[in-house]
Amino acid sequence: MTFLNPLHPPPVQPTQPVREVGHDLLKGVAVLLMIQVHVMELLATQSVMDGLAGKVSLFLGGAPVAPVFLLLFGFYALRAPVWPGRLLWRGLKLLLLGLLLNLGMNIHLLTRIGQGQLALDPWRYLLGVDILLLAGLSLIAITWLRPLLKEHAWAWLLASLSVAAVSPWVGQWMSEWAGGESGWQWLAAFVGLPAPWSFFPLFPWLAYPLLGVAAFYGRSRLHLSPPWRKPLLAAVLLGLLLTGPFAVATSHQLSAYYHHDLRFFLWASLLALCWALLLPRLGLPQRVTTWLAWWGQHVTACYVLQWLLIGNLATAIYKTQSLGACLLWFVALVLLTRWGVQFLAPKPLKLK
Repeated sequence: MTFLNPLHPPPVQPTQPVREVGHDLLKGVAVLLMIQVHVMELLATQSVMDGLAGKVSLFLGGAPVAPVFLLLFGFYALRAPVWPGRLLWRGLKLLLLGLLLNLGMNIHLLTRIGQGQLALDPWRYLLGVDILLLAGLSLIAITWLRPLLKEHAWAWLLASLSVAAVSPWVGQWMSEWAGGESGWQWLAAFVGLPAPWSFFPLFPWLAYPLLGVAAFYGRSRLHLSPPWRKPLLAAVLLGLLLTGPFAVATSHQLSAYYHHDLRFFLWASLLALCWALLLPRLGLPQRVTTWLAWWGQHVTACYVLQWLLIGNLATAIYKTQSLGACLLWFVALVLLTRWGVQFLAPKPLKLK
């Protein structure tokens, strides 16, 4: 019989990742960058968005945000206990939450459509393919792929690269199959149809959670000797800097960003890797680190509340605000989101 010493608990099994403060810090910064880009996209005048401020905003709200969220989502997707029923149930709840959020964030807009003040198709807003819906579909896809790919990091990596590589062809095929006024367009938008309401379709965005799973299973096998770490990081950063104009241009053209190809996927993934290595080493004061990490710990609740606020506000003042006004709106919405989450969801919102 084996007796366990309570002062020395058994080691954590390799299938259960330990929550890292650095990951919460990454998500926290991403939440703030996300709020600013939503404010700019929906509230700023078109002249502001076409200028330097708009380009910087879209870039900061692009590669450092959604790819980071989805990579970490995939990294933690298969934490124990891992059984298909639990994963599928979490995926279905994310889908339901995404649909309810689409309704809630567009209440003002749908009311004005119903009153005949706006001649818009409500289904484009009710069925908009946003990141919560993508997360639910991704988790279901990961559940189906797990028996096939098992715990082979290389297999998940290959699946990730394959999704990103074939995405342009999937989009083209979806356009031919379900384009025009076909009723299939609503389903095709979830897969890869480049429709105006398809923001995060499975192709190419599924590639990021799959890469996160690959990182989870391969984390203990990746070892780089200390003398090579800094030179390699410097080389990657130099490559990102030299190819930065391509990434900025892609981020500024929203249709290209939401339906990007393998090149941007590789660029965004490398940026996320470098950002994950650099952010904890910036030497931020402990109070700042704690404040930023709070946003990452409450990422789902913050995401939902900020969209409820910004979505309904945008119907009233859509693309009418100056750059200075957008800065004030950003500060106000950050404070309102923080206070609202602290009041409504003091503990991190988890979908078990």
